[in-house]
Amino acid sequence: MDAMKAYALALFLGSLPSLALADEDAGLKLPPGFHATIVAPELGRARHIAIRANGDIYVSTLSERGGTSGIIALRLASDHSVAERKDFSAVSNGTGIGFYNGALYAASPTAVYRFRFRGNELAPSDAPETVVQGLPPGGFPSRGLAFDGVGHIFVEVGASSNICVDPNAPKDAPPKGLNPCPSLTGRSGVWRFDASKTDQAFPSEGEQIATGVRDMMAFTWSAKF
Repeated sequence: MDAMKAYALALFLGSLPSLALADEDAGLKLPPGFHATIVAPELGRARHIAIRANGDIYVSTLSERGGTSGIIALRLASDHSVAERKDFSAVSNGTGIGFYNGALYAASPTAVYRFRFRGNELAPSDAPETVVQGLPPGGFPSRGLAFDGVGHIFVEVGASSNICVDPNAPKDAPPKGLNPCPSLTGRSGVWRFDASKTDQAFPSEGEQIATGVRDMMAFTWSAKF
């Protein structure tokens, strides 16, 4: 994801007649019935993309070395070129991003924020609200978000390391994980919060619904399963 320098807007043009692949001008191989167009080739280190109901595109980014990051908002013209771009927010090095009930939710490594829009404005003019605060810093910084459609937001918090190494082990000894792993307390899992509330404390005001998660940058919710 960090090396991605181009974004493709996928236009769904009907059901898929087969799984045969077709060459596309954007350099992607897609099934018949799908088309991809490059709309913004130079956005930097992208993480996640969210699409507003009106078609505006929102991209969370990672900082370049010594630089800053945030959210990029794009509004496209009828030919899919970028008609307007705005960079906003102090959500640095964000991953999870998505729309729910018309508001944009975005996660930094330590908090989840909500941006509300006034009318059809491209970038929110109001300051963001903090939905969840106190996510643990360090370790894997990914914070995937998902919504169940009935008022809950799910927040993923990655592990503190790959195998939970004992910090007191000799440096020349083979790495060996701790059992039980302290990373399973307060991270390495998925928590459920109220999507409408603000300033919820992590993890005490959430409900943990999954554990043993190393690093899950993105996930979604489906009511079909």
